[in-house]
Amino acid sequence: MPNSPATRQFAAPADRLIAPRFLFRFSVDVHRREPVWLVRGVKATGPLLDESYRLIAPGQLDGERAFAEVRMGWSPEGLVWTVRVEGKHQHPWCRESRPTESDGLQVWVDTRATSGVHRASRFCHRFAFLPCGGGRGAAEPVAEQLLIHRARENSRPVRPRELQVRAKLLSKNIDKGDIAKEGKAASGKKSTGGKQGRGGEKDAGMGYELAAFVPAAALAGYDPANQSRLGFTLAVLDRELGLQTFAVGAEFPYEEDPSCWAEVELVE
Repeated sequence: MPNSPATRQFAAPADRLIAPRFLFRFSVDVHRREPVWLVRGVKATGPLLDESYRLIAPGQLDGERAFAEVRMGWSPEGLVWTVRVEGKHQHPWCRESRPTESDGLQVWVDTRATSGVHRASRFCHRFAFLPCGGGRGAAEPVAEQLLIHRARENSRPVRPRELQVRAKLLSKNIDKGDIAKEGKAASGKKSTGGKQGRGGEKDAGMGYELAAFVPAAALAGYDPANQSRLGFTLAVLDRELGLQTFAVGAEFPYEEDPSCWAEVELVE
């Protein structure tokens, strides 16, 4: 099955025989962060990941625009990502009921790094994090667990409030402030339409910052002490700025095929 319509529109030109990125097998070091995520009361305080946590943008080999800065860290307690997107003229387009079509970050993690298989196992996970689109007025960030199409076995559904996400909308003229929420997740939730996120409002210098945390309990097989390599890829979707991917681009079925993912090495 091809990638979703939201990502398929960003596929490489038909006249290109092979994407340059496809010629490489990427492995990237991800550094440990302590504490990986702080929680005070019911509000999560996202991590501060410095430049050493920044992920490369291999899509630039294919001419893909790197409009998002993505950083990643780890600890025995789980995995964390931060994203910063700038240069937008509209607020993010986000709908809680349509996470795969919304602006935001999606990540795929294989805790067994089984790069030679084409169908996901129970150790493969997919999560989506949106900067807005949830809660009252569609103003709260969203964290969702998603099913992987054609998986031989699905990972266990995460419990409500296990995933955590924090976001801040950026505007040159308007200070939106912090939006924090412990993300709720529901495996395989069907999209039937829903609230519209902030979108269509034009202003120069818009964007967002997002921090997301997936605890070890939500990652089957996560054991950094004995398995420091993870299969991994990501996608930052933005209806205004485009699609930014990691291991391969939209011309490959990375949404469902672990052989299309890169690897990260969890290092100190």
